[in-house]
Amino acid sequence: MDTNFNAALYQEEMLSLVNTAIKKLKAEHPDYTGKEEFNFFLSVVFPYDQLTILPYHRIVKDIKGMEPKAFIGSMKFNFELMAMPGFPCKPVEKHCFGLEPSSFSGTDP
Repeated sequence: MDTNFNAALYQEEMLSLVNTAIKKLKAEHPDYTGKEEFNFFLSVVFPYDQLTILPYHRIVKDIKGMEPKAFIGSMKFNFELMAMPGFPCKPVEKHCFGLEPSSFSGTDP
């Protein structure tokens, strides 16, 4: 694995996000001086083999009146789906995610 390439890629992604945010904040602050707190942030660098990215969870709150099975079926156009009964709803490798269909109760959490 070329770690220099990966580091450059992640750095470019981060810089792009930061620049976009700063442009937005500058527009919201007409008296911008460059000394505002949003111009400074803490960052760290870890070797890829010492980094663990923890999962984060999203809630699908509105499926626009679709039945849960139809909603899951509609995802087949953009994702490869596999039913894995008894398997934890947790990503096991890069570019994978889990979906807990029983969470579609129709009520707000």
